[in-house]
Amino acid sequence: MRPSHRVLAVFTLVSLILASGALAFHIVEGWTLFDGFYMTLMTLTTVGYGEVHPLSHAGRIVASALMLAGVATVFISFGVLVDIIVKLELADTFGRKRRQRMLDRLTDHYIVCGAGRVGRSVVLELMRNGAQVLLVDSDPKRVEWGVEQGIPTLAADATKDETLRLAKVAQAKGLVAAISSDAENVYVTLSAHALNPSLIISARATDEQAEAKVR
Repeated sequence: MRPSHRVLAVFTLVSLILASGALAFHIVEGWTLFDGFYMTLMTLTTVGYGEVHPLSHAGRIVASALMLAGVATVFISFGVLVDIIVKLELADTFGRKRRQRMLDRLTDHYIVCGAGRVGRSVVLELMRNGAQVLLVDSDPKRVEWGVEQGIPTLAADATKDETLRLAKVAQAKGLVAAISSDAENVYVTLSAHALNPSLIISARATDEQAEAKVR
């Protein structure tokens, strides 16, 4: 079960207990639904404010059942949340190590800067032709797309030399500058060429002046 589904299940369980308790007090004690909800909430959270109204024998049975359900729900919720946090931390740790191993093995690869519409099309085309691809984008949401494709990705600014070095530009075969900004594509092109003069570079340009500068 996905973490989001498990959290939703816990939330649903708590909501059902609150609703059931409010309805039980309403039926057994004749209280309003709000008073029943308030009493149920106090019972589950064990805040100890005292009874909203004096309880009958049947009402105490309801309260006792809610106390047991509340303790069980707290333990279940705590266990689920801890399990989710631990698994997410482990997944993140192993994910980083896996991505680093993929980066370390890269050579004669193609660096695609920008995971927009054009960048994604380029990545898919390169993958179809069996090329090794490294995707670079500063937007974490776009980087997630690359991770889902199972390719090495960097969440970093491609215009910075340290990012290109981390992408192993010196060992790369080619680079595609597909960022939505012409200015950034020009900058990436100049930086990449300076770091690896033999690199094959393809750059996106939407303006004629930018095209001339890239050439």
